[in-house]
Amino acid sequence: MTNGKLTLEQLYRQGRKTLAQSPSIGEDAGFEALLLFQKVFHLSREELLLQGNHLPSPAQEQEYAALLEKRLAGEPLQYLLGEWEFFGYPFAVGPGVLIPRPETELLVELVLEHLSGTTAPKVLDLCSGTGCIPITIAMEHPDTVCVGVELSEEALPYFRRNLELNHCDRVTIIPGDVLHLPAHPELTGPFHVVTSNPPYIARKELPQLQKEVLREPQMALDGGDDGLLFYRRLPEIAFSLLAPGGLLAMEIGEDQGDAVAALTRQAGFQQVKVHQDPAGHDRVVTGLFLV
Repeated sequence: MTNGKLTLEQLYRQGRKTLAQSPSIGEDAGFEALLLFQKVFHLSREELLLQGNHLPSPAQEQEYAALLEKRLAGEPLQYLLGEWEFFGYPFAVGPGVLIPRPETELLVELVLEHLSGTTAPKVLDLCSGTGCIPITIAMEHPDTVCVGVELSEEALPYFRRNLELNHCDRVTIIPGDVLHLPAHPELTGPFHVVTSNPPYIARKELPQLQKEVLREPQMALDGGDDGLLFYRRLPEIAFSLLAPGGLLAMEIGEDQGDAVAALTRQAGFQQVKVHQDPAGHDRVVTGLFLV
């Protein structure tokens, strides 16, 4: 440390202390400060230990300070980083698109289990957002052909970018409303699997969400008056598109298991199940199209 300036190690520690002031960040302050630090300085934790007595450039110091300020103001960490991992794959994220959550990996795992041993399956994903579900399925099951439908003009560029980012050429993007599917040859089916992580938060609950979540697009969160708007239509839509033995898999809110399972059975699906995530919360409803 010279001329009264902070070294890299001191700057990181100051960032950690700054983020710890936020109740919503709390114990994650060190983790988040390090990720933002790495975005600016491109140093691993080990490299920081070795080079911690070096001085940052004024431009880097200002960039890091700006990121910390935005994070304290409620900007999601993932948006500030510009990229987030899902199922071990990188996904571009930012304002206008829902951030992939680890809970959604359960849905992917259930689909991959269902497709095990299936040759050249076709998968349809509704409400694709970043494309994390269809892209991951295509990457994990190499001869799968996936179709993703997304309405948001803000989310679609992220979906396209993530195909490039993961060098995935087996997912077709179709802009459109999942509740009123457009006429398109790729949507005629039959599909082996239909997946969806639709908006499922009840409208009255939106103002109570964390400020970080409220920075995400309301279009991807608002599930209508009771949160079940999409689930009243998706099972019926999927039923008409699935091949015999096909699977419908939908992510749900933790208090929606019974209601969504009932709607899925009502649409004609059999062997309907509610699956819990690692935290023990209801997270995915599946059903089979059996004839």
